[in-house]
Amino acid sequence: MTNEVRNSILTSRQLAALVVDASPAGMVIADSEGKIVLMNPQARAWFGYTEEEVHGQPIEILIPNDVRSDHVQNRKSYAASPYARPMARGKDLYAQRKDGSKFPVDISLHPITDGNERMVLANIVDATSRHEAEYEREKRQGMERLALLGQLAGGVAHEIRTPLCIIGNDIYFLE
Repeated sequence: MTNEVRNSILTSRQLAALVVDASPAGMVIADSEGKIVLMNPQARAWFGYTEEEVHGQPIEILIPNDVRSDHVQNRKSYAASPYARPMARGKDLYAQRKDGSKFPVDISLHPITDGNERMVLANIVDATSRHEAEYEREKRQGMERLALLGQLAGGVAHEIRTPLCIIGNDIYFLE
């Protein structure tokens, strides 16, 4: 291998490392056994771990306790037929921090290889803001429905009161 090729490879790897470290998304790379190989600074900040604490740990330390066993099975199924895709499409996903607290996330999975080693890159986005916006939108829609129901009830009450007033007046005049 020439020095130029070696320098080019080194430069590519350094550039890739800079991109991963600078990413606003959390990135976690796990090996074929589900052990954490890399966790970028954003992911470490969200989860509350240091690089030393997570390296070599099972990816399941980032998964809430109540779904960890399911995740092991899902991880094995994915490893049998890996392809780039969102994780658990259409479902709310939660991750677990070192302190045990949970937060909503969106995760996409990407198979990667390094030589003969097959790994998975999990690209993680904190979905807290999206969840809060959805909650506020649903709350606003509920209030709008309640206001419409109030208007409908007022209209129905008016429609009932008008004939009752006429009947009441007719009875008064008949007496």
